[in-house]
Amino acid sequence: MKKRILGGLIAGVMCLTFTVQASAAELKVSDEQLPAACASDWGYKDLTLRSNSEGRHRFYDKLTELYCGLWTSDEDVPLDNWCNRYVLHEAFLDDYGLTVDEAKEVYYAFRMDNPLIFYASSRTMNVNYTEGNKQYSSMLLLVDEDYASAAVRKGYQELIKEYIAEKAEGIAGLTRKYEIAKYFHDRMSEESEYAYVEKNGYLYADSSIKAHNILGIITEGRGVCESYAKTFELLLSYAGISNVYVVGDAGGSHAWNIIQMDNDKYYNFDATWDDQNYGTIYNYFAKGSTFFDKDHTPYTSDRTGADFCYDLPEVPAEDYDPNDILIKVFGDLDGNGVANMRDLVLLQRFFNGFDTGIEPEDADFNNDGRTNLKDFVFLQRYINGYTA
Repeated sequence: MKKRILGGLIAGVMCLTFTVQASAAELKVSDEQLPAACASDWGYKDLTLRSNSEGRHRFYDKLTELYCGLWTSDEDVPLDNWCNRYVLHEAFLDDYGLTVDEAKEVYYAFRMDNPLIFYASSRTMNVNYTEGNKQYSSMLLLVDEDYASAAVRKGYQELIKEYIAEKAEGIAGLTRKYEIAKYFHDRMSEESEYAYVEKNGYLYADSSIKAHNILGIITEGRGVCESYAKTFELLLSYAGISNVYVVGDAGGSHAWNIIQMDNDKYYNFDATWDDQNYGTIYNYFAKGSTFFDKDHTPYTSDRTGADFCYDLPEVPAEDYDPNDILIKVFGDLDGNGVANMRDLVLLQRFFNGFDTGIEPEDADFNNDGRTNLKDFVFLQRYINGYTA
């Protein structure tokens, strides 16, 4: 018989629950598609750089299936009386060939990629089993107590959808990444404030769960850095802008964003520090590494658990110049300014499974929403001068 032994627990906090009802908002995607539309893929892609990347990807895919599936579920998450936690699933790590630390890294990469999944717990719990001389480990995939009820989740989800739809309406007509990021940045600053609580005459950062996920900013207009950065990530991803959620140190644990601008390079943004009592500032908006790194140090991939952070995109030393715009030439996949046979070869390598750096949407030349051999033929005809 296997003996169940409680392993490590990463601390989390709880807050009061309330039920809220709201009407559905109009969005460009269905409920089932919304989690993917609001997610970054930086953490998922980073798994290819880690040990046992195949097992990590399978575990990440399982997390996606379970937690994103819960977005449309009408089921409550049950209380496990053994551990007194709300357990969505018990994942046996031998099934993925993962150590406990590796599984934690995947879990936190998933959470950082998926801000919409507000109910995924900030804690993980591992369980050790013994059977004779053999030992097994599992990870209990938890949902915060506040969101175990399907009715409570649904109420919050309606408010989230309305918020996304409203902000998406605000960027209608904006085409530049810089302008879109500025719009989201300014709306958060104008409509939100940092979540403090007073204790014995002193102000402290709010430790409630809601203040640390997107619900803080979206439903109450107040949150800590995690809420600001995750809400920024969600909106940018929904708008189709590549971005990365970052955790690190800035005089204490902190969160911010790295966002791709119109020259295709990535820059630092700290929406929390730009939201001041006297108004919105841009001291930490589209900043290069020379200035930003003076007081921001991201965590690294050699850390574990909640302190893990995937490898980040390279950020130029200088701040972003809003006039620096990359003009893309149709069919130019290698960035040399023209569409020619070199691009066809690169596209062929992409279809053959090579890591070419091409994003599927960049190669959808016939605009049918899919990337396949029809696009190769379309590009070939375009290069050869055919117009139909």
